[in-house]
Amino acid sequence: MTPGEQVRAWRRRRGLTQAELAAAAGTQQASVSRIEKGTDVPTLPLLERIAEAMRCNVTITLTDRDEHPGRVEGIPDELRVTDRNIRHRLKSNGR
Repeated sequence: MTPGEQVRAWRRRRGLTQAELAAAAGTQQASVSRIEKGTDVPTLPLLERIAEAMRCNVTITLTDRDEHPGRVEGIPDELRVTDRNIRHRLKSNGR
Protein backbone atom coordinates (compact mmCIF):
# COMPACT_ATOMS: atom_id res chain seq x y z
CA MET A 1 0.00 0.00 0.00
CA THR A 2 1.44 3.36 -1.02
CA PRO A 3 1.73 6.24 1.48
CA GLY A 4 -1.11 8.04 -0.33
CA GLU A 5 -3.33 4.97 -0.09
CA GLN A 6 -2.53 4.78 3.61
CA VAL A 7 -3.51 8.43 4.11
CA ARG A 8 -6.80 7.77 2.27
CA ALA A 9 -7.51 4.63 4.32
CA TRP A 10 -6.87 6.40 7.63
CA ARG A 11 -8.88 9.45 6.57
CA ARG A 12 -11.85 7.28 5.65
CA ARG A 13 -11.45 5.22 8.82
CA ARG A 14 -11.71 8.46 10.80
CA GLY A 15 -14.76 9.56 8.80
CA LEU A 16 -13.11 12.73 7.48
CA THR A 17 -13.50 14.38 4.11
CA GLN A 18 -10.40 15.59 2.30
CA ALA A 19 -11.45 19.17 3.09
CA GLU A 20 -11.83 18.40 6.81
CA LEU A 21 -8.44 16.68 6.95
CA ALA A 22 -6.81 19.53 5.04
CA ALA A 23 -8.26 22.13 7.42
CA ALA A 24 -7.11 20.15 10.47
CA ALA A 25 -3.61 19.71 9.00
CA GLY A 26 -3.27 23.32 7.86
CA THR A 27 -3.11 22.62 4.14
CA GLN A 28 -5.32 22.74 1.04
CA GLN A 29 -7.84 20.06 0.06
CA ALA A 30 -6.10 19.81 -3.33
CA SER A 31 -2.87 18.91 -1.55
CA VAL A 32 -4.55 16.05 0.31
CA SER A 33 -6.07 14.88 -2.98
CA ARG A 34 -2.67 14.87 -4.73
CA ILE A 35 -1.07 12.99 -1.81
CA GLU A 36 -3.81 10.34 -1.89
CA LYS A 37 -3.49 9.97 -5.68
CA GLY A 38 0.29 9.63 -5.37
CA THR A 39 1.00 12.63 -7.60
CA ASP A 40 2.53 14.61 -4.73
CA VAL A 41 4.83 13.54 -1.91
CA PRO A 42 4.24 15.43 1.34
CA THR A 43 7.07 16.92 3.34
CA LEU A 44 7.67 15.22 6.67
CA PRO A 45 6.23 18.18 8.65
CA LEU A 46 3.02 18.03 6.58
CA LEU A 47 2.83 14.27 6.97
CA GLU A 48 3.21 14.70 10.74
CA ARG A 49 0.37 17.28 10.79
CA ILE A 50 -1.83 14.94 8.74
CA ALA A 51 -1.11 12.07 11.13
CA GLU A 52 -1.81 14.29 14.14
CA ALA A 53 -5.15 15.33 12.63
CA MET A 54 -6.08 11.66 12.18
CA ARG A 55 -4.69 10.58 15.57
CA CYS A 56 -2.20 8.12 14.10
CA ASN A 57 1.58 7.81 13.93
CA VAL A 58 4.04 8.31 11.10
CA THR A 59 6.46 5.41 10.70
CA ILE A 60 9.20 5.43 8.09
CA THR A 61 11.12 2.24 7.44
CA LEU A 62 14.38 2.09 5.53
CA THR A 63 15.93 -1.28 4.82
CA ASP A 64 19.30 -2.35 3.47
CA ARG A 65 18.82 -3.98 0.08
CA ASP A 66 21.76 -6.31 0.76
CA GLU A 67 19.89 -7.77 3.72
CA HIS A 68 16.47 -7.60 2.08
CA PRO A 69 16.93 -8.04 -1.67
CA GLY A 70 14.12 -7.17 -4.01
CA ARG A 71 11.66 -4.35 -4.09
CA VAL A 72 9.20 -4.02 -1.23
CA GLU A 73 5.75 -2.97 -2.46
CA GLY A 74 4.96 0.65 -1.69
CA ILE A 75 8.54 1.64 -0.90
CA PRO A 76 10.47 3.43 -3.64
CA ASP A 77 13.86 2.16 -4.80
CA GLU A 78 15.34 5.56 -4.08
CA LEU A 79 14.67 8.51 -1.84
CA ARG A 80 13.89 11.69 -3.71
CA VAL A 81 14.45 14.95 -1.89
CA THR A 82 12.99 18.10 -3.37
CA ASP A 83 14.48 21.56 -2.98
CA ARG A 84 11.51 22.42 -0.75
CA ASN A 85 12.39 19.56 1.62
CA ILE A 86 16.02 20.67 1.74
CA ARG A 87 15.09 24.28 2.44
CA HIS A 88 12.72 23.18 5.22
CA ARG A 89 15.35 20.94 6.80
CA LEU A 90 17.96 23.69 6.65
CA LYS A 91 15.51 26.23 8.06
CA SER A 92 14.52 23.93 10.94
CA ASN A 93 18.23 23.40 11.74
CA GLY A 94 18.76 27.15 11.98
CA ARG A 95 20.57 27.53 8.65
